[in-house]
Amino acid sequence: MRVVYVAQSPEKESVQLGRKKDGKVGAEAGASQDDGSGWKAKGKWEPDWGEAYEGHRTPRMFVLDIATRRVEAVPARDENTSVGQAVWSPEGDGIVFVEFPHAPSNFANAVARLGAVYCTRPSRICHIHWPPNADEKPCVLTEDAEAAVSPRFTPQGDAFVYLSRRAALQSGTHQGTVELVRRNWPNAGEQRVLVPVVENPEPGQFPGLYLQVLEPTPWIAEGKALLATTIWRSGTAIVALDPSGKYPPCRISTTDVHHGAWTLLDASADFVFASRSSPALPAILMVAKVPEDPFEPTAWHWEPMELFSQVLSDDLSTTLSRIRYRFVHVQPSVNEGPYPGKGANAPFEAILIEPAETEGMPGPAILCPHGGPHSTFVCNWSPEYAFLCTLGYKLILVNYRGSLGFGEAALQSLPGKVGQQDVKDMLDALDKCIELGCVDASRVAVMGGSHGGFLTGHLLGQAPDRFRCGILRNPVCNIAGMVNVTDIPDWCHVEVLGVMGKEAYSEAPGPAVLQRMYDHSPIAHAGNVASPTLFHLGAKDRRVPYSDALQMIRFLRAKGQKAEAIMFPEDKHPLDKPRTEYERCLSAQEFLQEHIPLL
Repeated sequence: MRVVYVAQSPEKESVQLGRKKDGKVGAEAGASQDDGSGWKAKGKWEPDWGEAYEGHRTPRMFVLDIATRRVEAVPARDENTSVGQAVWSPEGDGIVFVEFPHAPSNFANAVARLGAVYCTRPSRICHIHWPPNADEKPCVLTEDAEAAVSPRFTPQGDAFVYLSRRAALQSGTHQGTVELVRRNWPNAGEQRVLVPVVENPEPGQFPGLYLQVLEPTPWIAEGKALLATTIWRSGTAIVALDPSGKYPPCRISTTDVHHGAWTLLDASADFVFASRSSPALPAILMVAKVPEDPFEPTAWHWEPMELFSQVLSDDLSTTLSRIRYRFVHVQPSVNEGPYPGKGANAPFEAILIEPAETEGMPGPAILCPHGGPHSTFVCNWSPEYAFLCTLGYKLILVNYRGSLGFGEAALQSLPGKVGQQDVKDMLDALDKCIELGCVDASRVAVMGGSHGGFLTGHLLGQAPDRFRCGILRNPVCNIAGMVNVTDIPDWCHVEVLGVMGKEAYSEAPGPAVLQRMYDHSPIAHAGNVASPTLFHLGAKDRRVPYSDALQMIRFLRAKGQKAEAIMFPEDKHPLDKPRTEYERCLSAQEFLQEHIPLL
């Protein structure tokens, strides 16, 4: 039995510096007789994959033979690549894996390795025999332009499917609608797209695929269907996909909004296991028996597995029962740009979470933009939002145009207009909730992280009379400053310059580009901010280094505005360490109750 795995490449031996027992000094002294005064040289700096991968060496593949306990390195096709997502071929005599070039070929002038987490980077699927033939190097099976990931062989072994992230790679956005592609095996020449990109989905219809990877065991019904979790507007759904291409994608999880968001956990020959949660319900385990026809939605019957689900106390159950939520559809007031089609101009959505005591009545509210900007608020469980709602605050989670799950045209309407179109959409969503009589317009806060913090800063500056206070988590404040220190300078170019961002990319942007970046940034409107602010910052954030926020904080304080900050010394961009999340919630509660006291 053999196991293929991915690990960091072996550490290079460091040169030993300092004085040794024999009196020699420096590298010639050797490392065997160190008297304690020596040290290892740092050596040459080597780039990594940015945020979340700091200090990690280049990933390489290895094969462990269980019987002999022997480990062998898999030959690399190119030293300037990283590898991952390895699977054995059906015959067991080869490895299929994903190769990630270090230089991002979709940006004309980029030579540096860019940040990988949350991002789409060029990638290709490769194959190598194992054991390899004499002097064999891996061969490439897919084109770089496909940004192919997540290969999965059919149970019959006659083909493999994979995700193509071509749309995001071509536009330069970090996320986008993905395609499901089938490629024959072992003669891997013929391929076809099973699920294409959806530009303009019809209301209620499949909006396209939005996921990072396929499940390790996604097959049911002897390979007749492949299951996946995808973002579907303001929720997540489990869909059955046909590897033959005969049937369109079928939503097999319930469409009832009160059933919240679904996530596929595992599938077997007879049963499918999933989790379901909502803003008022922590995740519970669900199970369904695989029906004879997996592409018939009404044939799927889901039941909770109460034995393995969380047991909530009576007090907690009573508290959570007071949380209400619904979708709010918002017609955008700004309709312009390179994507004028119905997809880009169709209504977007917000999730309104409110206490039962003030349901349908005006009450204090927190307007929340998500990060990305190409991500999505889904109708799932969030301890932070549940906590704030049970205190008495309403939350408006806005999926402005540019969010995932609404079609590619809506997503691509935003690049080049950040700080403009998304700001207008946020204000439109707030106005809609006020119009519905759900929000007290005089008692509104705004809170967001990353690009959501970017929008929080913009809203405080562009509409200073609308908000009593703002909370910003690792926010983008000045793109012109961020571009030189972030691990994703490509983001700065694409989101500000739009379709021209890829060609205009430069490791040293000129004055005109920097001015555009500044003009699209919250710092350009900071002089108008009239409300108190609270910043939550991670000292080890490489995505949006905290120096970006410090400029904003210093500027606000210089003009006499209250600008508080909490620095978490060991946190990176997500600020998701348990203790950090706990302190964030408590400090947010204290800050909100100071500036929007609950009556």
